Amino acid sequence: MPIAYFVGLHDDLADPTDTAYTFKQIKTAFQYKVFDDMDHYSFATGADMAYTGDALALVAEHNIGNYPTSATSVETPDAAAAAEVESTLV
Repeated sequence: MPIAYFVGLHDDLADPTDTAYTFKQIKTAFQYKVFDDMDHYSFATGADMAYTGDALALVAEHNIGNYPTSATSVETPDAAAAAEVESTLV
């Protein structure tokens, strides 16, 4: 199953260091996006809904009609994406 990461830069429960690590470990993770002004609760409370456009675009792109039929057809994160994630954490 394709997995996209939406990460709050100020998240104390799932901080960017930990999420970057898990992003690299999960083979079906394909997108990692950090929101500078959000924390863990921002996504739950809806005070800032800036991420919903990105989320809805991914839902449309990866809907059941486009869902891969085998694990071999699922995108995997590339080295450039992983390096970009790590460079934002320094």
